[in-house]
Amino acid sequence: MKGVTKVKKLLLVYVVLIGIFMIYVYQFHFKEPTANPWDTQGLQGDIQETYIMVTFQSGMDYWKRSLKGFEDAAQALNVSVEYRGAAQYDIQEQITVLEQAIAKTLLESHFQPLTHMS
Repeated sequence: MKGVTKVKKLLLVYVVLIGIFMIYVYQFHFKEPTANPWDTQGLQGDIQETYIMVTFQSGMDYWKRSLKGFEDAAQALNVSVEYRGAAQYDIQEQITVLEQAIAKTLLESHFQPLTHMS
Protein backbone atom coordinates (compact mmCIF):
# COMPACT_ATOMS: atom_id res chain seq x y z
CA MET A 1 0.00 0.00 0.00
CA LYS A 2 2.88 2.30 0.73
CA GLY A 3 4.08 2.18 -2.90
CA VAL A 4 0.57 2.91 -4.24
CA THR A 5 0.30 6.02 -2.03
CA LYS A 6 3.63 7.35 -3.36
CA VAL A 7 2.49 6.77 -6.93
CA LYS A 8 -0.79 8.59 -6.26
CA LYS A 9 1.05 11.55 -4.72
CA LEU A 10 3.47 11.66 -7.65
CA LEU A 11 0.58 11.47 -10.11
CA LEU A 12 -1.16 14.33 -8.29
CA VAL A 13 2.00 16.45 -8.48
CA TYR A 14 2.29 15.78 -12.22
CA VAL A 15 -1.37 16.66 -12.79
CA VAL A 16 -0.98 19.93 -10.86
CA LEU A 17 2.20 20.87 -12.75
CA ILE A 18 0.64 20.07 -16.12
CA GLY A 19 -2.46 22.07 -15.14
CA ILE A 20 -0.35 25.10 -14.18
CA PHE A 21 1.55 24.82 -17.46
CA MET A 22 -1.70 24.64 -19.44
CA ILE A 23 -3.03 27.77 -17.69
CA TYR A 24 0.23 29.59 -18.51
CA VAL A 25 0.05 28.58 -22.19
CA TYR A 26 -3.62 29.60 -22.37
CA GLN A 27 -2.91 33.04 -20.88
CA PHE A 28 0.13 33.56 -23.08
CA HIS A 29 -1.84 32.63 -26.20
CA PHE A 30 -4.68 35.08 -25.53
CA LYS A 31 -2.59 37.91 -24.10
CA GLU A 32 -2.86 41.27 -25.90
CA PRO A 33 0.39 42.11 -27.64
CA THR A 34 1.97 45.26 -26.26
CA ALA A 35 3.45 47.89 -28.52
CA ASN A 36 7.22 47.80 -28.62
CA PRO A 37 8.65 51.32 -28.23
CA TRP A 38 11.50 50.35 -30.57
CA ASP A 39 8.96 49.71 -33.31
CA THR A 40 6.82 52.78 -32.72
CA GLN A 41 9.44 55.41 -31.89
CA GLY A 42 12.59 53.95 -33.38
CA LEU A 43 16.11 54.86 -32.46
CA GLN A 44 17.17 58.41 -33.13
CA GLY A 45 20.05 60.42 -31.88
CA ASP A 46 21.12 64.01 -32.17
CA ILE A 47 23.66 65.11 -34.75
CA GLN A 48 25.50 66.76 -31.84
CA GLU A 49 26.21 63.31 -30.39
CA THR A 50 29.61 62.11 -31.50
CA TYR A 51 30.76 58.53 -31.18
CA ILE A 52 34.32 57.45 -31.81
CA MET A 53 35.85 54.17 -32.90
CA VAL A 54 39.42 53.76 -31.71
CA THR A 55 41.48 50.86 -33.06
CA PHE A 56 45.04 49.93 -32.32
CA GLN A 57 46.12 50.68 -35.90
CA SER A 58 44.26 52.71 -38.49
CA GLY A 59 44.29 52.08 -42.21
CA MET A 60 44.16 48.29 -41.95
CA ASP A 61 41.83 46.44 -44.32
CA TYR A 62 40.55 44.50 -41.33
CA TRP A 63 38.78 47.59 -39.94
CA LYS A 64 37.17 48.78 -43.21
CA ARG A 65 33.98 46.69 -42.88
CA SER A 66 33.62 47.57 -39.21
CA LEU A 67 34.08 51.24 -40.01
CA LYS A 68 31.53 51.03 -42.84
CA GLY A 69 28.98 49.47 -40.47
CA PHE A 70 29.83 52.09 -37.85
CA GLU A 71 29.22 54.89 -40.36
CA ASP A 72 26.03 53.29 -41.71
CA ALA A 73 24.62 52.97 -38.19
CA ALA A 74 25.55 56.57 -37.46
CA GLN A 75 23.73 57.75 -40.56
CA ALA A 76 20.65 55.68 -39.68
CA LEU A 77 20.65 57.03 -36.12
CA ASN A 78 21.44 60.61 -37.09
CA VAL A 79 24.63 60.90 -35.04
CA SER A 80 28.22 61.86 -35.84
CA VAL A 81 31.14 59.44 -35.79
CA GLU A 82 34.90 59.60 -35.87
CA TYR A 83 37.51 56.95 -36.52
CA ARG A 84 40.96 57.06 -34.96
CA GLY A 85 43.91 54.78 -34.61
CA ALA A 86 47.68 54.82 -34.49
CA ALA A 87 49.48 55.14 -37.83
CA GLN A 88 51.75 52.22 -36.95
CA TYR A 89 51.98 49.49 -34.37
CA ASP A 90 53.49 51.66 -31.64
CA ILE A 91 52.22 51.39 -28.07
CA GLN A 92 53.09 54.98 -27.18
CA GLU A 93 51.21 56.33 -30.20
CA GLN A 94 48.26 54.07 -29.37
CA ILE A 95 48.16 55.46 -25.83
CA THR A 96 48.27 59.02 -27.20
CA VAL A 97 45.40 58.34 -29.62
CA LEU A 98 43.35 56.76 -26.84
CA GLU A 99 44.04 59.65 -24.44
CA GLN A 100 43.00 62.15 -27.11
CA ALA A 101 39.76 60.26 -27.69
CA ILE A 102 38.98 60.11 -23.98
CA ALA A 103 39.80 63.79 -23.56
CA LYS A 104 36.98 64.69 -25.96
CA THR A 105 34.48 63.44 -23.35
CA LEU A 106 32.38 61.49 -25.79
CA LEU A 107 29.01 59.98 -25.00
CA GLU A 108 30.09 56.50 -26.01
CA SER A 109 33.24 54.95 -27.35
CA HIS A 110 34.18 51.66 -28.93
CA PHE A 111 37.72 50.68 -27.97
CA GLN A 112 39.69 47.86 -29.54
CA PRO A 113 42.29 46.51 -27.12
CA LEU A 114 45.94 46.35 -28.08
CA THR A 115 46.12 42.59 -27.61
CA HIS A 116 43.50 39.93 -28.16
CA MET A 117 42.55 37.00 -25.98
CA SER A 118 44.07 33.73 -27.18
